[in-house]
Amino acid sequence: MADSAKERVPRKIEKRVGVFGHSFVASYHGPYTRKLNEFCPNVKFEEHGLKGSGVSHVIGELQKTTFGQYDEAIIHTGVNEIKGWEEGTWEKSFERIRKKLESAIKIAREKGIGRIILVEATPWKGYPTWREKNGGYTLEYNKMLAELAKDKDVELVKLYDLMEGEKGALKEEYSGDFLHPNKKGYEVIAKAIAESKYPQWIELKGYVPLASEPAKDARKTVKTPAEGSWTDRLRRIVQ
Repeated sequence: MADSAKERVPRKIEKRVGVFGHSFVASYHGPYTRKLNEFCPNVKFEEHGLKGSGVSHVIGELQKTTFGQYDEAIIHTGVNEIKGWEEGTWEKSFERIRKKLESAIKIAREKGIGRIILVEATPWKGYPTWREKNGGYTLEYNKMLAELAKDKDVELVKLYDLMEGEKGALKEEYSGDFLHPNKKGYEVIAKAIAESKYPQWIELKGYVPLASEPAKDARKTVKTPAEGSWTDRLRRIVQ
């Protein structure tokens, strides 16, 4: 115990990042913000998550922050905006979601936040409220995030392909309840964020990069969707 205490380096915070979003951020099944703080000890990641919430919650939390409180912001929403919409209402709802995200980005800039990081929605086939149309909506949502990330101060973390096993579903080794990841899944999310956006800040002794972990690609054993299916069409759109 004494030896480990001697080896412990005092933490010097050089960057502050607000993490805003739904249950993934609110530590459902396992907090990935805690993992980010472990991986990057000189960056302080602070959690602003609420289970069952969406972009409106993000806007409210950003409005509460003071100017200069955060150097950067991570916004992680998606599924709660997607599930529940019926055919015929999605197009209007989708546009409303986009406007809310644009508002969140605008508020972040007004608060002095210099970089806004958007995080893709992950697959969730198998969850009780999932329907086939939701799989298409999820891909459309991620495509929209990529378009928003074309702005110079907005960036994107890609998670969907990384975490997809069977078409439209989380890899079994990452799944907690088909929608929310398990402990391993949250660690993968944290690593994807750290390695793509904070590689120079990773200082955890013994850190194992994602590329060094054994690959388990369940997609290889799944029949490819027929040409012209919604999955095939949307995949070609987002590529």
